[in-house]
Amino acid sequence: MPNYIEETKEIEVPPASGVPGFLRVVSSILERSRVQEIIISKGKIVYRRFRKEDEPEKPLEVDLDTLLPSYVIRGSEVEELPLNTENAAVAVGQLFSKSHMDGFNPIALVGGSDSLFFSWHAKTTGVVVARDECYGLPFLPDHNIPNEAVILCTGYGRRASLADTVRCYKISIPLRFVVKGKS
Repeated sequence: MPNYIEETKEIEVPPASGVPGFLRVVSSILERSRVQEIIISKGKIVYRRFRKEDEPEKPLEVDLDTLLPSYVIRGSEVEELPLNTENAAVAVGQLFSKSHMDGFNPIALVGGSDSLFFSWHAKTTGVVVARDECYGLPFLPDHNIPNEAVILCTGYGRRASLADTVRCYKISIPLRFVVKGKS
């Protein structure tokens, strides 16, 4: 009878990959043999399995890049809007207005992993907004997006998913809010 080694592994799941990211990781884990336990918590998945002693230890490789907003944004048309105000709420209003005039529906707001949007918004409006949802849309952090950018992803349908993004509208946070010590 073969001897088994118990192994426990932890996989980080980028928040911006959403439910599809978690499902893709869980699916990849379940393709492995002798999986005993899967624990899903915010931002990570831990699994425990037994492998044969003579079986090589292979890392779990899951491609989540295609689920990240930056991947979707690269595949769509991006229009950068000139910033006509330093007020974050008015700037976001410009994004919504432009998308509406072009006939698109908002899907999500996207920013960098350490987006400066939230401090900019608090400083210019006096209102603190949640980091996961803003103006009725999910705010998706992505490490491939600059921290001084705010991007509105839009599509044709009112209930479209991020993958249905057709056009994106981008604004850049004013430099005085980006300078170290002033953000």
